[in-house]
Amino acid sequence: MTPQTDALAILARLDEVGVRGERLLHGEGEQCWPMVALAGRLGLPTRIGLEDTLTAPDGTPVSGNAELVRHALSVWASLG
Repeated sequence: MTPQTDALAILARLDEVGVRGERLLHGEGEQCWPMVALAGRLGLPTRIGLEDTLTAPDGTPVSGNAELVRHALSVWASLG
C-alpha cells in the first residue's frame, strides 16, 4: 500500500463510522507532493512548509515557504 492508498482508506473509514469534521491531508518528505496532489483531487485542504519538505516537486531545493506555496498551487492548477 502507498501512503495515498492509506489516506483514502482512513478517509473512507472515518465516513463509514460517521466521523464528521474538517479533514486536511499533508505528507512529509518524499510523500509531501503526492499528498498535496491527492488533497487537490479530493477537494480537501492541505498544508505545506519547510517542516514538511525542503524540495520542490522536481526534487530541487527551495528558498523558503513562499516558494513551497507557489509549487503547491501549481500542483493543484495542473490537476485541471
